[in-house]
Amino acid sequence: MTDKNEAPKKGEVKSSKWGLWFRKSIVFCLMYVVLSFFFGGIIGVPAGKLLLHHQVPDLGVFLIAAVYFYLMVTVFVSFGAYVSREIGAYSRILLLSIIPLLAFALYYWGLGMQLSDGDARELWSSSWMWYSLNLYWANPVLKVLSAYGAGMVAVTLVAALVPSICFMLGIVMQGRVKVAVKHRTRMLVWGAFPVLGVLALLISMAVPKGSYTVDRYPQIDGATAAIPFAEKLKAELTGVNQLRAADDTRFNTTHEAYINLIEGRADLIFVAGPSEDEVSTATQNGVELELHPVGKDAFIFLVNDNNPISGLSTEQIQDIYGGFITNWSEVGGKNEQILALQREANSGSQTFMEKGVMVDAVLTEVPKEQKVSLMGGLIDRVAAYNNEENAIGYSFHYYASEMYQKENVKFLAIDDVMPSRDTIRSGTYPFTAELYAVTRSNLPQDHVAREIIKWLQDEEGQEVVEEGGFIAVGDDK
Repeated sequence: MTDKNEAPKKGEVKSSKWGLWFRKSIVFCLMYVVLSFFFGGIIGVPAGKLLLHHQVPDLGVFLIAAVYFYLMVTVFVSFGAYVSREIGAYSRILLLSIIPLLAFALYYWGLGMQLSDGDARELWSSSWMWYSLNLYWANPVLKVLSAYGAGMVAVTLVAALVPSICFMLGIVMQGRVKVAVKHRTRMLVWGAFPVLGVLALLISMAVPKGSYTVDRYPQIDGATAAIPFAEKLKAELTGVNQLRAADDTRFNTTHEAYINLIEGRADLIFVAGPSEDEVSTATQNGVELELHPVGKDAFIFLVNDNNPISGLSTEQIQDIYGGFITNWSEVGGKNEQILALQREANSGSQTFMEKGVMVDAVLTEVPKEQKVSLMGGLIDRVAAYNNEENAIGYSFHYYASEMYQKENVKFLAIDDVMPSRDTIRSGTYPFTAELYAVTRSNLPQDHVAREIIKWLQDEEGQEVVEEGGFIAVGDDK
């Protein structure tokens, strides 16, 4: 028999350590998958749905997310401590066994960025599917929280590293926790945060908030560029959190919003002015439209970043879209044909182009392939139209600068004035577009939609207009 005190041979020790490292690496990876899917489905999915409840305020969203992640950190730390306690030796080798799990997370981090070209707006697209599976334990909550802005992208990426870090923390804590500290005391301290978080959540849900209940809030529709503003408005007036406001706001295009208003499927819409067709449709249906200006935006022109042109005059814009200027060399650019893109008829930007830019000039009819149905699609084509750099298009300033940014697109100065919040505010930029709150004239005077319009025209409402990306009406400071 071998003496227990007999030292093992050097080769045997090395083999034993590498075997332990391999076995525990497999265990950590498999248990991560099991824990991730189990807790993601059992706890994460209900937590994500709870975040969308209309009684949960923004503070409640933070508390729910914080408690959920705290509980998951506890699970991963506890598993690391359990494995360390069962082995009772080779804690450094256990720490090294986290490397495959860490590499697994980093691989899908990099793969996701590569497949989506590093574009944060594509975080939840199909190209990120495998990455999302990598952190399913957090995915149900993170996907809902993405409505809070671009910062959530960084949080999502870092979340993939949380399990491996927690496993390591559990291993270290198991070896260093003082025996003198009572187990009961540790449990009380560790469990205090989620209990306090739940109590704070219940208190925040009980506090009255908002001027209108969700049921009383009117049916609202509008243009794509007005979505962030509409979300801010609903959150302000009903007290729902940003997640619920974003989930409830389902805007159509400008034309469809007008049709929905005319046919009674919406009571209030936020759009640019109506086209002649939309006014005619309203008249045919016996509806009179009431337009109330509540905000301002700029109507801008944009070209590819490699285009040497940085600005045009109003007359040059009219001549380009009227078919009189067809080559960039005629306005100081390269000797290339101008590809003047347009939107489809009755879109908000096309209506402003016809009535606010061309005015008495005639807008030339272009082939179907030069008409773009979506505002984002037009910007995409200017950014990289068949690898050419000769396109020009138009959009609204807030949409192009905040909602649908493209790095290789630049805005043109018009009459030597660049579009910006300052030039829109001062009125020096020539093409200023109104954001209208539009209702039907036969809407009762005490209808909630009319109350909201009146509130928007007051100082408090104008602050929400500014927070939603537009410029307050009459603000010429």
